[in-house]
Amino acid sequence: VTPLGTGFAGQNGLGRDVGGVYFSTRTNLLGATPFSLTSIAPHTGSATTLYPGVDLRALSVGPGGALYGIKELSAGDQLVQIDMWNGAITPIGSTGFLEVEGLAQHQGALYAWDLTAGLLILDQLTGAAIDPFPGIGGPAGLKTLCSHQDGRLLVGGGTSTNSLFSVDVTTGTTTLIGVMT
Repeated sequence: VTPLGTGFAGQNGLGRDVGGVYFSTRTNLLGATPFSLTSIAPHTGSATTLYPGVDLRALSVGPGGALYGIKELSAGDQLVQIDMWNGAITPIGSTGFLEVEGLAQHQGALYAWDLTAGLLILDQLTGAAIDPFPGIGGPAGLKTLCSHQDGRLLVGGGTSTNSLFSVDVTTGTTTLIGVMT
């Protein structure tokens, strides 16, 4: 891991659109609008607030180039689509899970990572998630899901671990790559 710079405190989730722009959400519980959608400069790590009032747990470009996110609700996490022209959030539907923290488009599918269930597959039209490997979760504390250009799906991060794993999309199992320092 090579630090590039400092963004905002409380950054949560990271997604990159087809144009190479990085997006994240910011939690600032001290402000009048505690959550914001931000952009992050890829070469410096500096963050810019785009739209206040946006609270999402995970971000990813999805099929068709749309920007998707996970909104945490008490009744269950919800897949949403983000309009980058005005910051509007359009609900798509409930995932059916309560702890979705990671989101990534990988090999044509929209995957999510749930803290308990592990790897999920999302329907970008309905928001419904399926757990293709019931009973196979993952190491505790993993929150970040990423499709790597070499064909691997990666999961890692979180507050309890700095480890990075590859995820086998045919079995749901994880393999340790290493510890990020």
